[in-house]
Amino acid sequence: MNEIKSKGAELGELVEKLRSTEGTDQRWVSIGATDMQTGLMALTRSVAQPTFF
Repeated sequence: MNEIKSKGAELGELVEKLRSTEGTDQRWVSIGATDMQTGLMALTRSVAQPTFF
């Protein structure tokens, strides 16, 4: 789980870099950020294996 959190922080830094880069399509940056957050959440849940909904 710590490795997932570490990669999440790394990806967050990349997203922030892209947000501040002139000429990038911010709509796609936002879509990519949301999709990566969803993926990281799924990976975290795969390890934590919660028993609730």
